[in-house]
Amino acid sequence: MRILFFGNNLTGWKVAEWLHNQGETIAGVVLHPPDKRNYGDEIIHSTGIDPACIFDGTRLREPEVVEALRALKPDIGFRRCLAISCAGTYSTCCLRAA
Repeated sequence: MRILFFGNNLTGWKVAEWLHNQGETIAGVVLHPPDKRNYGDEIIHSTGIDPACIFDGTRLREPEVVEALRALKPDIGFRRCLAISCAGTYSTCCLRAA
């Protein structure tokens, strides 16, 4: 399953790490801007994501970012607390970490 992961903080890092260790494919990562991130480097490192597939969450409405997300062809978007829809770039799915 190709996942577009939205995360921050310790919990986001641990969820991303767990998904990666389970063999899930993290197609892209959406993070807060660098000055507002917590555990951003750990999330990036634990997923092994290509830097071209890391996105600033404040730019999600920009057409070029929407197109880049579509190009990742994720099956779902996963955010620790709720599902996010980026202009229909993936199937609607609501996941919640315990």
